[in-house]
Amino acid sequence: MQYVTGISKISIPFTFESLSLPFNIPEDMDVESKMKHILIDRFQVAKDIVTNDAEFAKDLGLDSLDIMELVIELENAFSIQITDEDAASLLTFGEAVTCVEASIHRPKI
Repeated sequence: MQYVTGISKISIPFTFESLSLPFNIPEDMDVESKMKHILIDRFQVAKDIVTNDAEFAKDLGLDSLDIMELVIELENAFSIQITDEDAASLLTFGEAVTCVEASIHRPKI
């Protein structure tokens, strides 16, 4: 657990799990549909602009913190680990779908 200290010198316990907001994703959805559901519900992205070519920053309006939160949401939703290198290279929704699908099929260590 990390502690975040603000200007007021108050320490607040912080974990990445605390970023995750609970919401229900239907189990019968495929990977791409679940990921769209997360973007729409968690980040208020308009449904019609989520395409494989959509860039997270330019087209979907996500900043670097949003992208970090998205990676955490994806790890939690799919019970996977996304490496820092993979996370840093994700520019489009399609690249993220490919990354998540590869992570799902990667042998667990």
